[in-house]
Amino acid sequence: GYAPVGPEGRADAASASTRVECRPLTASEIEAYVASDEPMDKAGAYAIQGGAGRFVTRIDGDYDNVVGLPVALIQAMCRAERIQVS
Repeated sequence: GYAPVGPEGRADAASASTRVECRPLTASEIEAYVASDEPMDKAGAYAIQGGAGRFVTRIDGDYDNVVGLPVALIQAMCRAERIQVS
């Protein structure tokens, strides 16, 4: 969740959800992906903007949320609290 605090000290909280679907992987694809070390430092063991992106077949929601930060949501929340964003 996110809770930007405005100039008056008020904070509204919100969260964003994004559903990501991947195609079924073969055993050799899984072995090669694990051997690449890419999944070892990732939440959920994948980065959609990395090598695992080739496994993704559908995204329902904000791509930026999957990468790590729902930019549009944060900007809207900041505007509502009169926090200047560029």
